[in-house]
Amino acid sequence: MVKRLMVFLLLGTMTLLAASSSQKPDCDQLPQQLRETREEIGCGPVHGFYDAPGMIDPPYLYGWLPGNKEETAVFWCYRGEEEDEPYLLVFVEGLGQGRKGRVTATIPWGAEPGGLSLFDIRNAQLLDSQGVKVTDSQHLPLDLFVYIDNPKEHGPKGKTTEYAPLQEYYDGLMTIIYRHEGRWLWLGLD
Repeated sequence: MVKRLMVFLLLGTMTLLAASSSQKPDCDQLPQQLRETREEIGCGPVHGFYDAPGMIDPPYLYGWLPGNKEETAVFWCYRGEEEDEPYLLVFVEGLGQGRKGRVTATIPWGAEPGGLSLFDIRNAQLLDSQGVKVTDSQHLPLDLFVYIDNPKEHGPKGKTTEYAPLQEYYDGLMTIIYRHEGRWLWLGLD
């Protein structure tokens, strides 16, 4: 009787372990510090972020502004299916040395988000608004961009980026995002 009970318990335990190991855990892709910020603004993780084929950069980036890399961060989060733009790109500043940081901007997003990194113009083939190849290895002309809050308005002529813009990228589609004088600009590339 004891042997049967032991066998039953062993088989039951093995069944439970097999069932739990076959379920794919939904891993949260953000570091704890950014998860806390995300939860405070009522946003959730981007489920299935890494399920698409191919290489993809993480859904967060520390150091989107020049300076101490640990003082700024940007990340994706998910607001819900009922939204026209269910994703949110969240910018945080004032991090580091035990500080929690503060959300300084958010950009609503309708398309599936891609991985985040800094844009390196040296690896790009860009043309300015007149079709002339951009060869400056440090800065992008802002008139290539349009404003997020008014897509019919181009960035200012004669001005360039002062630091590396944020790059959102997946599968050949890239969006470059840059803040100039308190307004956000974007440039789509493929």
